[in-house]
Amino acid sequence: MNSLLDVQSLTIKHTNGSDSVLVDNLSFSIGRGEILGCTGFSGSGKSLTALSLMGMTSQLSNITQTGKVVFNGALISDFKFNQWQHLRGNKISIVFQHPAASFNPLISCIQQLRECIAIHQPQLHQNDIDRHLQDLLILTHLDSLQNISHAYPHELSGGQLQRLNIAMAISNKPQLIIADEPTSSLDVDNARSITGLLVELCRQNDCGLLFISHDLPLLESVSDRILFIDKGKKAGEVSTQDFRTGNVSTGLKAYKSYMSELTVRKKLPEILPEILRLESVSKRYKSGHKSQGDNTPSDTLKGISFVVRQGEMLGIYGSSGSGKTTIAKIITGLTDADSGELFLHNNQYTSSTLDNNREIRRKIQIVFQDASSSLQPLMRIRNQWEEIIRIYHSKEETEQIIQYWLGFTGLDEGVLNKYPHQLSGGQQQRVALIKPLLVRPDVMIFDESMSALDYYHQHIIIDLIIRMQEETGFAGIFISHDMRLLQRIAHRALELKGGTFVQEVVF
Repeated sequence: MNSLLDVQSLTIKHTNGSDSVLVDNLSFSIGRGEILGCTGFSGSGKSLTALSLMGMTSQLSNITQTGKVVFNGALISDFKFNQWQHLRGNKISIVFQHPAASFNPLISCIQQLRECIAIHQPQLHQNDIDRHLQDLLILTHLDSLQNISHAYPHELSGGQLQRLNIAMAISNKPQLIIADEPTSSLDVDNARSITGLLVELCRQNDCGLLFISHDLPLLESVSDRILFIDKGKKAGEVSTQDFRTGNVSTGLKAYKSYMSELTVRKKLPEILPEILRLESVSKRYKSGHKSQGDNTPSDTLKGISFVVRQGEMLGIYGSSGSGKTTIAKIITGLTDADSGELFLHNNQYTSSTLDNNREIRRKIQIVFQDASSSLQPLMRIRNQWEEIIRIYHSKEETEQIIQYWLGFTGLDEGVLNKYPHQLSGGQQQRVALIKPLLVRPDVMIFDESMSALDYYHQHIIIDLIIRMQEETGFAGIFISHDMRLLQRIAHRALELKGGTFVQEVVF
């Protein structure tokens, strides 16, 4: 098989006082038409390696890179800015773990996709680009989405945005695709469909694919070989057949054992007081812009009702775009319901109530899918926590609260003086979990908050959330498309389909 990509002795360091090796002497290759699966614990260096293949580590502060990256016979690790501009999104493309990172929030999604095609294929006329756009939307199952023509990134669900992200990645028929946890925000059916699309594209166009995931069954189903990275080093590289049969290194064997199924959470001992209640909540979005003559309302939620009690974790699941995140936004006041009522401790409230009453706002908090999105990138963790705590507590109490949560979560005090980008994925997730808990909320919403973590760290964070809930008694809502996680953390779960709940599952 002809070599498409050769990575030789790749070493990436964080230089800030003393050098910290993040990727250590890593070497691997990908052939034309080959799929290389890549796995490892969160924070092992997988995503950083992906960024290095796109020439993007130079944009990170205090990061240095050595070693060689050869693509199509060219030493691209020595490329200048203009050379990378021609290569990125054209010959090499990437699907990021968090799709919002690929889009400008102020430009419509389709316009950004159109620009991506026009920049790298200037010979195409406008009609050709529009036809290509429609083909991409059909391939990624977005053609039936009514508002896609004028939607901005914030108007799409995480799963819809990820499919659009993939459409952008494949729009110029690249020779190498880097997929960094591309299905973490998708439900099972869409994940299978999108994975199949990437594999088919790879096989048909003799395109190389680096598929990064902690979903081992998924990697086994699509990869030719599997690379295991542990603490920045290559800790194993085997054929998929050897991976299935267990003919692997000791380290990789131990890693596979960590990926075991999670156990079911214990039932609540009794019926506890009601904290949150929704009654007949509905929401409709417009499918287009008035200026385009298309302003037809589209139902997202239809008469949603449920109750969450003290110490209870309610799961909400459903396919991508089913309205799960819309429920979270309505509860937290980020968007208004068109009809229906919301109650906190049997007192009705609205988004206006939350805007104007700081004490009620404190009682309802959310942890988003992308942990880093809730952290200020230019502030140290200590400053971010102190900023929140001092709204409600004195300076002396602030330090006591910080030390309590550090001890509770097992975080080293050293994280307080770091910026978010200097933390591993698991550390970012714990820091993001602590941030809303600093004000002792009554309601906590977790919107796909585990999808970015491997199973081992999911287990750790779930145990942490359960202990936090037992400690503080908050009413929780856990939104996910992963039933395995819901069985572990939720007491019961509601399935959302067609804008309404169709069944309840009690674990």
